[in-house]
Amino acid sequence: MKFNHYETLVNLVLGYLLLIVLMLGLSIDYDNKFTAPYLAGAYVIGYMLNALSSFLEPIYYWTIGGMPSNQLLTVLTNKDYSGIKKVKFYRTQEVIDKLKSDLHDPNPSKGKMFGAAMSYSNNRHDTRVPAFNAQYAFSREILTLIFIIAIIIIAKEPSCWFSYISLPVLLLAWNRYKERGYYYAKEVLTEYLKK
Repeated sequence: MKFNHYETLVNLVLGYLLLIVLMLGLSIDYDNKFTAPYLAGAYVIGYMLNALSSFLEPIYYWTIGGMPSNQLLTVLTNKDYSGIKKVKFYRTQEVIDKLKSDLHDPNPSKGKMFGAAMSYSNNRHDTRVPAFNAQYAFSREILTLIFIIAIIIIAKEPSCWFSYISLPVLLLAWNRYKERGYYYAKEVLTEYLKK
């Protein structure tokens, strides 16, 4: 089994942060004698946080108006681009036509089209797609982490100043997650157009 350094670091750092917040929420004192067990527990918590963020992804998609890939593969009649204001994709019809031609299907689903584009992009070693995918996954985990922390803080100390800033911070994390999703989908489609 090969360990991915990025994944290990993300699981450990985010898991440790959540472990500390959980300990504070449960009024458990931190004991330096248990540093090694804390690190092991933090890694498992981080791993579970990753799984939870993946599980919550359909809900996150719903909050941002649908899957970014589907939105980028939707031709808008009143705009010359698809996507969101910050992440615009101007080659929507071009990529749809190319995907339909390559798939030999006059009416493929958006999922099938994006899957074909992703399959091509993931099989190339000289692309930025893996980096964009990692950034997207990381922002999804951060959103989940902040959501959990906000719940713990509001439940534990509803009148604390942390409670007041947790919602704006959650909104910022949500917006970043949304942007990263669009950047990733755009990069996959842009890479496919180079085919």
